[in-house]
Amino acid sequence: MESLPKLEGSDAQIQWAHKIREDALTVIHPANVARIATVFDSTWWIANRFTLKQGKFKEPAEYQMAGGGPVPEESALAQSKAGEIPDSFTRGLEQAEMMMEELKEQPDAIQFAHSVSQIPELAEITILALMGRAYKSKLRAELTRRAQEKLKAFNSDFAAKTNRDVKAINSLLGRK
Repeated sequence: MESLPKLEGSDAQIQWAHKIREDALTVIHPANVARIATVFDSTWWIANRFTLKQGKFKEPAEYQMAGGGPVPEESALAQSKAGEIPDSFTRGLEQAEMMMEELKEQPDAIQFAHSVSQIPELAEITILALMGRAYKSKLRAELTRRAQEKLKAFNSDFAAKTNRDVKAINSLLGRK
């Protein structure tokens, strides 16, 4: 597609969003391409990276599109432009993406994600465990501790029914 707008965000976000946009625009239905081709906000492309290929995505806000309205001060794009989003945030996103890529390579990753998403408690524990792996030091320890506490408190009836998922979460927490 010609004349796509220049992406905005941190250098890492722009590089990542460029790849996502390039891949997505080759597989998305032409009707949807027209709706999203003017999006210049890298964070929008990153946030929608998993669903774009299925033609599903969150409608971009007017300010995220070329020629759109002003950027709200509280948005991630405004914070990124102002240099308020720390590099550790970007590194955390990149690490989480790498971990997700590793999970995709595992044959049961999609089944696991679907299964834990059906039970809110397991979904929360899984998110805490994954986020714990994305960070270092105190935050990692705190997220891992919370995931372990929640897993321990998880109803034993559910635990018996979802034993495979509990084992996978324990693996994410580095426990046997």
